Amino acid sequence: MSKKNKKALLTGAVLLVVLLAALVLVKVLTGQMEKKQQENSENEAAKAIVLSLPEKDMASITFTGDDGEIRMEQGSSGWMNAQDNYPLQGSRTKLLTDDLAALKAERTLENITDLSEYGLDQPSQRITVTMQEGKTYELLLGKKNTTTKQLYFQMADDPQTVYLTATALDSHFSGRVQDFAAYEEFPYIEPSSMREFDVQKEENSYVLTMTGDDKCSVTGDDGVTQLANLTTLGVVQNNISYISWARHMEYDCKDMAAYGLEEPQCTVKITYEVGDEKKILTIYIGDQDENDNYYVRLNDSTAVNTVREEYLMDLVENQATSYWSLTYSFVSISDLKKLTVTTEGESHTLEYYREEMEDGTDTEQWLFDGKEVEKDLFTRFYYDCVSVTAQERFESVPEDLGEPALSLHYELNDGSIKDITYYKADQNFYTVLYENGTKAASTNKLYVNIMLDDLKKLTDGI
Repeated sequence: MSKKNKKALLTGAVLLVVLLAALVLVKVLTGQMEKKQQENSENEAAKAIVLSLPEKDMASITFTGDDGEIRMEQGSSGWMNAQDNYPLQGSRTKLLTDDLAALKAERTLENITDLSEYGLDQPSQRITVTMQEGKTYELLLGKKNTTTKQLYFQMADDPQTVYLTATALDSHFSGRVQDFAAYEEFPYIEPSSMREFDVQKEENSYVLTMTGDDKCSVTGDDGVTQLANLTTLGVVQNNISYISWARHMEYDCKDMAAYGLEEPQCTVKITYEVGDEKKILTIYIGDQDENDNYYVRLNDSTAVNTVREEYLMDLVENQATSYWSLTYSFVSISDLKKLTVTTEGESHTLEYYREEMEDGTDTEQWLFDGKEVEKDLFTRFYYDCVSVTAQERFESVPEDLGEPALSLHYELNDGSIKDITYYKADQNFYTVLYENGTKAASTNKLYVNIMLDDLKKLTDGI
């Protein structure tokens, strides 16, 4: 290797050592700077903490609520309302204790002589915290900074120092004592588990019985029982399952009459099942507030809450007839022995026969006026007849209906008879009598027109 190359190699090695040393030095200095910055940040953060009160050491917190002074005391089972000794919500009290555990100031203003500039000459709120050992801390809240929207406050024992904080002390330490109470939630009830609604009112009481199938019924205060409209009933069931409190009024109400609950306008007793166990929830429904929400209490509770009108209105305002089923015409074809149809003075018969053969197969016969017809023609007309629903149920049978436009006389395999008769009421509706003429309803003329059209197709198809 030449001297020139050796010299160049030596020079490079020296430069590498210097570079490595420089990198080590930079790393050390950077670490020292970061450590210093962290220490400074921690010192600044510590200086910014105005108040640090551990929740476990607090005995009570007092401040002014919307309806007067709120005083909460901490006991072995949590925070309680000191006046009436009832439990408070953990989520609400935690907001307060978290604020007091590390109350931070974004700015500190010292040697203040004019407190009116900060709204502290007449504080908007006084918060007093008493610790377990007896020491007391008092915070005074002022107004908000118009630019930063942060809150001015001071400690009562240091009147010349004002702090600016981003902590929402003004909203957390506000409201009514009822807003802090640990109210029982409205219980969730699965609609399919509901078995009975016993609705008691001064007039038009009724009982809805739910069997879990299409045989649900309603019984009025006259003792008459009818099949229930499953759609209307389903709406009521779902409304009950959706209920949550709109507003808490009083945790331990001493004057139920103030809410119309001493003599409720409606009492609903709900029987439902949880597994094999039957349970009962009683809902007492009183007056309505300015937003039309109902005042409500449950079972033997002394708590009063409100429920939005739409959840309870049907139960309160309906009567038994509101739930009457609009289905009156269905007869299973497997139950049919013979159907006699009469219109315009002419009568026709439909008969259905089904026989099981020795080889396990079934044979069916579709007879119209004693003659076999196509299954599609027969079944289309038959299902026209048995799928009609009412537009409206009548409470009584109208008089002077005139001559029937269409009569259906069902003879069933069990020997029973079912008669359904249609009378033209006006250009849009027919009046229908059913259950041996004891009940009446209104139905759309389209149903009757379809039956008559398909009856003609049967006649033409013979």
